[in-house]
Order: sequence, then structure tokens, then C-alpha cells
Amino acid sequence: MLRQREDAIAKLQAGRSGPTAVLLELSRIVTQGKGPTIDTDRLAALKKDNPLAVFSPAWDTRRIWLTAYNETDRTVRIEGYSRDGNDVSELAQRLRLSLYFYEITILPGKKEIDKDTKLDLIKFALQLKVRY
Repeated sequence: MLRQREDAIAKLQAGRSGPTAVLLELSRIVTQGKGPTIDTDRLAALKKDNPLAVFSPAWDTRRIWLTAYNETDRTVRIEGYSRDGNDVSELAQRLRLSLYFYEITILPGKKEIDKDTKLDLIKFALQLKVRY
């Protein structure tokens, strides 16, 4: 019985890293009122040196929709729609600050009109690498 409990705990601990942890981090990044996992001392230093180098806690994450997440050999391509380019920049900034992502590149996007809502949207894609 004790051995089964230890095995179960080990499996739960393993789930806190790897692809599961990366997807949980992405979820935190695009959740209203939350942000990336970052060392608090590093965040304070960045904020002191350049307040524009940190993420905006007031960002309305409902302005961005992720439609695809594809990973091959720890290289990820994220695709989605946003209300404007500033939203894509904010997402990229949050990814850059995260302990889980690096080498973030914003790929060329294009304006589209949503056929249902008639809203002007930006179709975007990001390429990045993950740590786990």
C-alpha cells in the first residue's frame, strides 16, 4: 500500500514538468489577472530598469484566441487571432518573460474580417522553443 502511494505521488510530481507544465504555463499567460512564471527578483529588476520590459497586468486576455499549438522537438508554433497587433506583442512579451519559453519570434500575420462578427482581426503565428 505504501509503495502504491509513493508511485502515485511520483507520477503526480512528474506531471508538473514536461509538456503538461508548458500547457499549464500557457494557460496562466492567457488567463485574465495572471501572467507568466517569472522569478520575482528578476521581474522587480526589469520593472526598475525599464517598466515597458514587463507584462501588463491590465491586459484584457479576451482579445486573443489561440487556435493551434503544435510542438516538434521542443519547437512550438502557436496560431490564433487577436484584436490588434498590440495584443500579439503582449502575448509575445509574456512568453519571453516566462521560465518555460525562449526564442520567441512573431511570424508575419494578416488582417481578416471575421465572417460571423464582422470584426477586423489579426491572424497571427508565433514560433518559440520550450524548456522542460
